[in-house]
Amino acid sequence: LTGIASRLEKIGSNSQSLGKILNYLQYSLGQTREQSMSFQEELARISIATATPLGAVQEQFIQLMPKLSLFRDGGIRTFKQVGIAAKKLGMDVRTGTAEIFNMVEGFQSFESAADKVATMNLVLGGSFLNTYDMVMAARDPIEFLGLIQDGFSAAGRSLDDMGFYERKLLADDLGISFNNLQKVMKGQITPAEAMIST
Repeated sequence: LTGIASRLEKIGSNSQSLGKILNYLQYSLGQTREQSMSFQEELARISIATATPLGAVQEQFIQLMPKLSLFRDGGIRTFKQVGIAAKKLGMDVRTGTAEIFNMVEGFQSFESAADKVATMNLVLGGSFLNTYDMVMAARDPIEFLGLIQDGFSAAGRSLDDMGFYERKLLADDLGISFNNLQKVMKGQITPAEAMIST
């Protein structure tokens, strides 16, 4: 284990960040030290796959831990998928990943989701998205993004044919910058593509 930590430090691991993540994995998720160190190597692979410094990947994981803890397995798989998806969609990995989680967070209760679905359907001009499906999809951010894309497709709308206030309303309501919302809507990502080969 000491050897793994030493290798990680050589490629940019931050020792304080490493300690915080190990604490989360072991004491919140009940992982063994071996399992938690193995995940640190997964973060290194994310760093390589997304061309993002390892220390920055670790810091982002720490910042997102309160949100990740809501997901099955403490968000480990979800964090990996969303980071790779953000890269494939052409986003800055750090801001893109954070904004995707912000979007999803707004649909983790029926009350909040109902308001946001109503706004999206208003802009789309019909009942193209429904609250139940969006809340269920919030457990899987990749599926969630796909549902939004499907809603736009069913409505025959795109961000390009929307006016300033429609664009602003959507981006503000979803909690994402318009630039990244464009990338979400124009990109395509599947769960299989969002996985890292190990």
